[in-house]
Amino acid sequence: MLLALLLMWPAAGHAGVVHVPSPRLLGMADGLHDPNVREIAEDASGYLWLAGSDGLMRFDGQRYRLWRLEDGLPDVDLRTLHVDALDRLWVGTASAGLVMMGADRGGFQRLPASAPSALRQGLLRQVHSSGDGRIWAIGSDHRLYRRAPRDPQWVLQLLP
Repeated sequence: MLLALLLMWPAAGHAGVVHVPSPRLLGMADGLHDPNVREIAEDASGYLWLAGSDGLMRFDGQRYRLWRLEDGLPDVDLRTLHVDALDRLWVGTASAGLVMMGADRGGFQRLPASAPSALRQGLLRQVHSSGDGRIWAIGSDHRLYRRAPRDPQWVLQLLP
């Protein structure tokens, strides 16, 4: 009896095998506008956002959409990218500092004049958020700044 069960086990096991798709390299032939992707982030809807040297790209699993100067992006040379807990897209540029696209994806917002100039202009080096909702950025002056979840004021974070 045990031998009969063991002989049937491999055949029964194959019936429930789940086929996982293999990863596929996507490139220019698939609609990728810029092969120089510097950073990738995923938003709450599952879109992949790609920061490149020639604009911001969004991949929906089938097609790419590109944002450039004519779409309101102040600089197409993008260096960093982050999606925060409120589903806002933070984009660090090479010459125009940090810009934000709201969760409604209605366009890009520059930082207010009250923000440190190291975040409003020049090379934005990095942007991330923490579990408490704060946004953290390293500006063109190589200093670390933070912003509370719903507060528009950026504060220099002094390090020991």
